[in-house]
Amino acid sequence: MLKEYTTSEEVLTAGESKLAESVMEFYPSRSGQWAWEKAKKIMDSVSRNPFRESSNYEQQYHPAMPIQLIRFKKSLVQIDADIDFRLSVISATHIRL
Repeated sequence: MLKEYTTSEEVLTAGESKLAESVMEFYPSRSGQWAWEKAKKIMDSVSRNPFRESSNYEQQYHPAMPIQLIRFKKSLVQIDADIDFRLSVISATHIRL
């Protein structure tokens, strides 16, 4: 099904009935009601998808994002340095024993 519907927009465009048909094709041993329930769950999930394509540029990009990413990277570097320091202390303590 992922080959048939590569984006959430394609799932929404296909609609629940087409999606249910696809589910039935992939799971022929299951009931039609089961396929409809799965199609409904997929449609519900796709409609809540925050990463769905948007035509509005402002919704996709915020000017503060690069600054937030730099701060996040600095935090990760500090955490990494702290872990290295703690490991070196543990290793030094372990060697002396």
